[in-house]
Amino acid sequence: IHLQYSQLVRMDVEMGAFLLVAFWFCLNICDRGAWRDYVLSGTFTGIAVVTKYTAAGFGLTIALAHVLGRPSWPRDLLKLVAGGLACLAAAFVASPFVFIDYRTAWASILLEARPTHLSATGEGFLQNLGWYLGTALPESISVVGLLLAAAGVVLCLSSRNRGRWLLVAFPLSFLLMISVLSLRWVRWVIPALPFLCILSAHAIDT
Repeated sequence: IHLQYSQLVRMDVEMGAFLLVAFWFCLNICDRGAWRDYVLSGTFTGIAVVTKYTAAGFGLTIALAHVLGRPSWPRDLLKLVAGGLACLAAAFVASPFVFIDYRTAWASILLEARPTHLSATGEGFLQNLGWYLGTALPESISVVGLLLAAAGVVLCLSSRNRGRWLLVAFPLSFLLMISVLSLRWVRWVIPALPFLCILSAHAIDT
């Protein structure tokens, strides 16, 4: 499905690409916590958010990277704030319309969050989560790929490497987030697919 939608004008693939870059800098935050990494992770997250609004959930991954990096309080808190400001600045540069005409932008967001849509109306959190795990993800990376990704999750969480914990954070939190929404689409899992493939590769490598 990732290859299929890479050939169409849908924002899910682009959003996933920007979040992968942001994740790279999150790994650096875990390792060294430099100002540059906070600013760049926030910058690419901001571009991802105006590409597709559900990317806003990646802010949790940045916050987790900050905590896993064992920051010095309160000095390093300024770095996290700088990352947030960089996110807002990048979003404004990439799509100033969202800020200038925020009423129209908000109306569009509410339209996208409508409770029903032909053939895409969800059935509640648990049913949506079950549908993503039982239908959307197997269709996207196969049952074997999904099982390998699950094994990768277990391996990462049992590791002492903090970067591996971070790798698990985004796909799981993103899956939970889209399961909460009223609608459900197969393509909504696309931003999580590269992360799941990395988890699968880690399981194979191990």
